[in-house]
Amino acid sequence: EQAQGYQNLGYIYLQEGCYGKAHDNFQRALKVNPDYLEARYNLALTYTKMEKYEEARKEFRTILAVNPSIADAHHALGSIAYTEGKFEQAAEDIAKAVQLAPEVPTYWHDYGAALMELSRFAEAREAFAHCVSLDQKNPLCLNNLALAQRKAALTDSALKEVRDTQLAENTAPALYTLARQYNEQGLVSEEERTYKKCLRLDGKYAPCHYGLYK
Repeated sequence: EQAQGYQNLGYIYLQEGCYGKAHDNFQRALKVNPDYLEARYNLALTYTKMEKYEEARKEFRTILAVNPSIADAHHALGSIAYTEGKFEQAAEDIAKAVQLAPEVPTYWHDYGAALMELSRFAEAREAFAHCVSLDQKNPLCLNNLALAQRKAALTDSALKEVRDTQLAENTAPALYTLARQYNEQGLVSEEERTYKKCLRLDGKYAPCHYGLYK
């Protein structure tokens, strides 16, 4: 009936990659003490390692229901959302982690990565810059900062005029042209959204169907 013993044993198994045994011991710890947040957090991490994302999400949300100020739990939820391609949700969750613990470089990097997927390059640039200010030799943040700066510059200058012109025209051919511009700049998320907008405007416009298929 020693919850801490089960928790400690589970943690050892988790570090060794024995996720099944880790899971069982964290479950035993929680059976003894359902309020044991450390064991619940480690159980959620174990589920994440096992790629059981729904179970992991449930445990992280249970933790946050008890204490919404745990930055690691918000970040973990955002990481799961990112893995599943839910970038809006990822950015929202990781933003909460950043607000709670702005001194953690990893949070800023992952927040920037989610913003990049949403083509929010200026915001991503700021996130990566924060990461670099905290860890000046972080190679991921340095590389992604440079990439975000280039993407933001493209979006802020040449592409802005094209985007404004085509959106003002608001026809299927104009939106297709805009989507192709996004394609040439590597702005995949924006390209996809523009094809979908084109098809909402004219569901029979074949070039947008083909572009979305590609």
